[in-house]
Amino acid sequence: MISKKNNSATAQSSIVIKDTELISVLQALPIGVFIHHKGKCLFANTEACTILEEKSIKHIIGKYLIDYIIPNQANLSLDRIKRELKGEVLKNKTYLIKTAKKNEVEVDLKTTTVFFNGSNCLQTTMTNVSAEKKLAEEILRARLAEKTNDVLVNVIRERNATEAKLNTIFNTSTHIICTVDKNFKLSSFNQNYYNQMFDFYNKILVMGLDYKKLYKSIFNKSDYIYWLSKFESAFKGENIIFETKKLLDNGDYIYREIFLNPTFDNNGTVSEIVAISHNITERKTNEIKAQEKSAKLVAIFESSAHLIWTVDKEFNLIECNNNFIKTFRDNYNATPILKKPAHLVLPKEKQQKYKSYWYDLYTKVLNGNSLKFERTQFTIEGEYSVKEIYLNAIRNTNNEIVEIACLAHDITENKIFEKQILEQSAKLKAIFESGDQLMWSITKDRIITSFNQNYSKSVFDLYGHYPEIGKAVGSDNSVKYHPYWDDKYMEAFSGKKVEFISERKTLKGEVIVRQMILNPIKDAFNNVIEVSGIGFDITENKKNEERVSQSLKEKEILLKEVHHRVKNNMQVISSILNLQSSYVKDEYALSLLKECQNRIKSMAYIHESLYQTKNFEGVNFSEYISTLSKNLVHTYSVNTKNVKLILNLSDLFLNLDLSIPCGLIINEIISNSLKYAFPSKKGGIIFVNLTVKNKLVNIEIGDNGIGIPGHIDIKQTQTLGLQLVDTLIEQIDGSLKLERNNGTKFIIKFKI
Repeated sequence: MISKKNNSATAQSSIVIKDTELISVLQALPIGVFIHHKGKCLFANTEACTILEEKSIKHIIGKYLIDYIIPNQANLSLDRIKRELKGEVLKNKTYLIKTAKKNEVEVDLKTTTVFFNGSNCLQTTMTNVSAEKKLAEEILRARLAEKTNDVLVNVIRERNATEAKLNTIFNTSTHIICTVDKNFKLSSFNQNYYNQMFDFYNKILVMGLDYKKLYKSIFNKSDYIYWLSKFESAFKGENIIFETKKLLDNGDYIYREIFLNPTFDNNGTVSEIVAISHNITERKTNEIKAQEKSAKLVAIFESSAHLIWTVDKEFNLIECNNNFIKTFRDNYNATPILKKPAHLVLPKEKQQKYKSYWYDLYTKVLNGNSLKFERTQFTIEGEYSVKEIYLNAIRNTNNEIVEIACLAHDITENKIFEKQILEQSAKLKAIFESGDQLMWSITKDRIITSFNQNYSKSVFDLYGHYPEIGKAVGSDNSVKYHPYWDDKYMEAFSGKKVEFISERKTLKGEVIVRQMILNPIKDAFNNVIEVSGIGFDITENKKNEERVSQSLKEKEILLKEVHHRVKNNMQVISSILNLQSSYVKDEYALSLLKECQNRIKSMAYIHESLYQTKNFEGVNFSEYISTLSKNLVHTYSVNTKNVKLILNLSDLFLNLDLSIPCGLIINEIISNSLKYAFPSKKGGIIFVNLTVKNKLVNIEIGDNGIGIPGHIDIKQTQTLGLQLVDTLIEQIDGSLKLERNNGTKFIIKFKI
């Protein structure tokens, strides 16, 4: 609020009066108020002195307000003041101040401008929101609302004299404040109310706004009638207090406490209603949570599998859940009664035993002890059960023990499981020590946590010392192996299973070969905490492998020699045929010799391929086709210089049983094309296509020559070549198809 400056003496006198009235108003407020100029405090009210824990107001005057704010928040508070003075609407934010007594207090600060003692000053309100006062927060809010209401009523009555000064309080309050006249017209409102109506309802408030029309536009019919009835009661002179709940767009609720207080004119007639609303969402939320928590506790109390009961200092049963009652019946064939000692419902012969056991325990708790113990019992049906029981004292606000809280839960299965674990542990220990494998485990720090006798003996044989649980693995004698093992352990601690072969020489000179397996050991959260190791002696296996490997090498050499000799023998036969052909004058006989020679060469190439490869299980058939077809073209080149060979071959490996017949088939078909497809030295194309899909081999061999005449049936032909093709197709369990369009094409298919 800013008072306009006037140079006249009258105006100055008026300022003095207004400042006096302002001071009187501010002193009555339950929140701290400071007026400061250029940082120095010119005025502070009594509540401000209380918050800062100063002896008197004069200890505040002249000081810098910023000095009370803790250093790491001082700049933030200065920045907030500047933004507020620019008119920016900011969310509530609290700051920590250090009082004169060195206590830290959490406060809410709001700043605005004010004309005070002839100068433009800043007015800052301070509200104590520290944890120590949260317990009394709602009382304080109610008192604040009541005092604010009284102040506002008086201010409204004297509006012409104090309006400018009260606007400072009016507009800096965190409450929603407005006044409505008897014609239901909006006669005043603070900035917070203006902001709330705009944010929630997109309504812009103006003076004189029809309040009934406003409420009709924002409320449904039932809410409108409800609010109107509250205002009508207030206009009858009643002070109205009620709560509201509004659902926000984000699904949360906001709760408000509303005060409607009538103001009266000089005739005692209600002239206006002062409406004050403050946010009680936090309080209501806590109340709801407390109710929900209470309901949950009741549900837990009754639905828990535990036995829950309380007894007082006279051993009377105060409370118990259904599970306690059921178990009591099963054990004693009696039902306990609340407000009475439990032993009274038992037969007399059992009462003393019950009292001796339980009441002695209760007495120990009443003396200040907390007890935890196990109790084994048999039901009246003879069933065995074990329970873990907790007894703790319940104290009042004076720290006096008033009751005993008792809780028991069934651990029968746990006990049975423990027994099974012990038995299993004994079995595992027997397995751990049996056999000839090495077994051990270590932590990330390479500390041994367990090992068997075989591991201990192995370490001694290798390095001359025995391992010890709780000590690091390795010694001075094994230093050179540490980096190697560290790498293996690190890999296992990363969560992987590690397998490797270790070969070491004992101190006696004996070579030991072991297969080592390192496995990560994980906790319940899947974190690797240890690594277990197992070592198997495979020395004899390695020796056997070496013997087998040597034997295989010898057989490979022998097999290569066989293929080499077969190839050489076939080449000798081919050479003999070649020599013989030089003495043959008959063209037909010469042709037969050449065909035989080509057939022998096709088989020789197979053995040559096997001799040159390291894999005796199969022949690189794609490479073989290329070599064979090029050799045939070369063989018949005297008559077919213009023949072009086109090969489109997929990768394929065939065993010897398939390679030889397939090679002879290809030899016969290409030879046939070279001899008959291109008469009179006519040029042309011979092609071979090889594809493999889903273990089905497809071979297409053909030419673009004159083609095989239509009257020739390849299955009934008298020529040896085509008869051989048909026979070999049956041998490989394949199929043969002949196409005579634009030349000749043989399509051969078989499975591998």
